[in-house]
Amino acid sequence: MIHSLLIKNFQTHRKLLLELDPQINSIIGRSDVGKSTILRALKWLALNKPSGDEFIHWDSDYVRVRVQVDEHEIKRERAGGENCYRLDGNKYSSF
Repeated sequence: MIHSLLIKNFQTHRKLLLELDPQINSIIGRSDVGKSTILRALKWLALNKPSGDEFIHWDSDYVRVRVQVDEHEIKRERAGGENCYRLDGNKYSSF
């Protein structure tokens, strides 16, 4: 289960850290504040969608999404032409 989610420079979120309950979580808020962006960031981390770089915050040159799952850390980063995953600190490049 996911324990925490960190999103940096993904669409509307400059920096968002969510500490998640192991049982159930709800994301609520006004319209157009980034609730769906959280789901898109998870989709980018897990499925490499969306592709491209139009989801990077307009005034940033990198994007990062990190989740803590049980005792593991999964991180996806895109910066300076590099697009990679990290699993527990080990780096894996994506194309």
